[in-house]
Amino acid sequence: MPCQILGKLTSFLSRKTQPLSDPYEYLPPLVIRDVRESLPIHPDKKYKKRSRQFTHVAIHHSATSVGNATTFARYHVNDKHWPGIGYTYVIWKDGTIEWCWDDDVRTYHVGNSNDFALGIVNVGEYNSEIPSHIQWDTCIRLVNKVAPIIPVENVLGHQEYQDYQWKKCPGDHWNMDKFREELQQFREGTLKFPSWGRMNA
Repeated sequence: MPCQILGKLTSFLSRKTQPLSDPYEYLPPLVIRDVRESLPIHPDKKYKKRSRQFTHVAIHHSATSVGNATTFARYHVNDKHWPGIGYTYVIWKDGTIEWCWDDDVRTYHVGNSNDFALGIVNVGEYNSEIPSHIQWDTCIRLVNKVAPIIPVENVLGHQEYQDYQWKKCPGDHWNMDKFREELQQFREGTLKFPSWGRMNA
């Protein structure tokens, strides 16, 4: 009998010391479309590789109500004469992500900060529109996925970068202080996602 009790106690303690389950296991996986080889690029110009690992993330809005990686790439190539689309990731309003460049490619999107800042754009005009929960939450999850060890204070809106204080991007309705706060909560496992339901609802 004592051996049986000891065996049950050992089993119980073993279960208690197992790692906690993923607090976000209820979330569906991110939907990421790899469009790196299909986007318009400039016939003569080419982006360079970064000189170092990126240390910051720049959050943008597209300043358009609609659009996708292809339309933005056409604009950047044909109108701005850039080598290609300026963003590494594009997030649609429904949460779909388009992966446009490898993370080590130095694209154009924040001027003198391009070398150390990776660009993510959310489709929408967020000086007049309100971001959807799904797009907002997807952006938090994507930032954490591609930059898990970058401090939240290094995740900045376009207008928070040097020389871009005049630019209302990612928009008045994309509150970067709130975004950083929720990114930190996500990393701590305490953020509730309204777009995907509540764990303990």
